[in-house]
Amino acid sequence: MAYASTVAQRLPRTFAALGAGAIHPVHVRIIEDETRALSGADAAKADEELAEAARSKTWAQLRYAARRLVLRLDPGSDLDHTTAWDNGGITCPCCLAPLCRHHHRCKQAEGWSLRQPEPGVLVWRTPA
Repeated sequence: MAYASTVAQRLPRTFAALGAGAIHPVHVRIIEDETRALSGADAAKADEELAEAARSKTWAQLRYAARRLVLRLDPGSDLDHTTAWDNGGITCPCCLAPLCRHHHRCKQAEGWSLRQPEPGVLVWRTPA
């Protein structure tokens, strides 16, 4: 029940952020589609997973803050899995990098590849 109360308390701020344009409508739809009531051990596990994801995201974004001239880090960037999640990529700083939509598409295109041999080091292979 504490988990549900916490979610209910945060919803007004979430909707305010949405109204201000701080949350992309696609993410809101994902949240709506994936939301279900949790309690007990499930709620505690979900809280820990969300906290870990938030720490990873913040860490990965801070790691790249000094590289704004090299990497197009703008509000349109997504925190991208270097190795695709559905190909075994994990959600941790060792596999996350902020990429703009253009660079995400490059990564997916024929002949291109991206790897991250250590956190913060991106190695691109181009078709040429």
